[in-house]
Amino acid sequence: MDVSDNSSPCSIEDGGYNGLELLSREAPFVLNNVSDFAAAATYDVGPVVYLGVPVQPGLAQQDYTASTFGMMTQCSFINSEQCDRHRVSGCRATLSFTSPFHVGFFSNGTMSSTDTNAGVSNPYFFGLAAVVSIGANFSDPAFMSPTPYGTSGGTSFAMFCNSSMYDIVYSSINGTVSRFETQLSNTSVTNIAQLTSSAGINATTITPGYTFLMSAASLATLSQTTTQWTDQIALAYSRVAMSYFAGSVVALPALQAQKRTTFIVSRIPTAPLWSLVVANMLFVVIGFMLTTFAIMALDDENKDVQVRLSIAGLVADRFESSRARRDVKEKEDLFEEKSGGDSVRIGIVKAGEGGYIYSVVRSG
Repeated sequence: MDVSDNSSPCSIEDGGYNGLELLSREAPFVLNNVSDFAAAATYDVGPVVYLGVPVQPGLAQQDYTASTFGMMTQCSFINSEQCDRHRVSGCRATLSFTSPFHVGFFSNGTMSSTDTNAGVSNPYFFGLAAVVSIGANFSDPAFMSPTPYGTSGGTSFAMFCNSSMYDIVYSSINGTVSRFETQLSNTSVTNIAQLTSSAGINATTITPGYTFLMSAASLATLSQTTTQWTDQIALAYSRVAMSYFAGSVVALPALQAQKRTTFIVSRIPTAPLWSLVVANMLFVVIGFMLTTFAIMALDDENKDVQVRLSIAGLVADRFESSRARRDVKEKEDLFEEKSGGDSVRIGIVKAGEGGYIYSVVRSG
């Protein structure tokens, strides 16, 4: 995506009494995830809310690398005592709200001025305040202050926030973001994001951005810690800001793209395939049958023959007495020593024919 050039119509105009008015009608669709143009997606690192590709048929088969814009917002609690102690007029202006929800932008991080006519920096700063009913399960009320400066009803809270705009290059592989590179945007992009978001949360009229932040503030009262509370509000603002920023950008082709297609590379006729399966199953059945027959055919005679075919069996046949001819089950049974008989020694002696032969010498 890229920022609209000079040939594109303006996306915002001065509405007089009603303040700034957005000409683009894309923001509500992006904010509610029903846009065909862009989606306000969240990347876990930060987290960063960025303008991504909306869900479309066939997108799961598309891998791509694209450029876009994103925002990360961070918030922390402040109270009226802190504002008074530092004598910060802009801070008191933020807390001196009359509507249930109020956002005030500042020209610097000290909250000393709300004059942003000359533009804002990156990151830019704003204060956020609301009157809510605190959930009974919230365990850390240290940030809360009395309802400030004449506002009545409910319990007030206020936050000081900063938002950073990024130029982003990311890759989507198989529907999952595998690469996410960020670089701080220039001040022109940042001022567009700040200006469109301020128009999108204008409290003088009911806008989708204003009601979205109100809902987020209401849900944040169920938080268990102050960190959860501020994180939810910060994420909600980033989502609203990027949804309204979508009306100021145009779509560009992806930097890189490829389409994955699944197709059959080989095909086997059904009859030969099942014939092969049946034949292999028959081999298995025959193998079991032959194994069963072999086990059933085993008897004592087979065991006796097996013993005599060993090296020990051959030695006993040549050098033992008649014991080697008896029925045996183990090779040790071939030798007289097993039953306490005399042991024998085998050696090489000279034969009468002039050569050498094996000779057996018995003890005694």
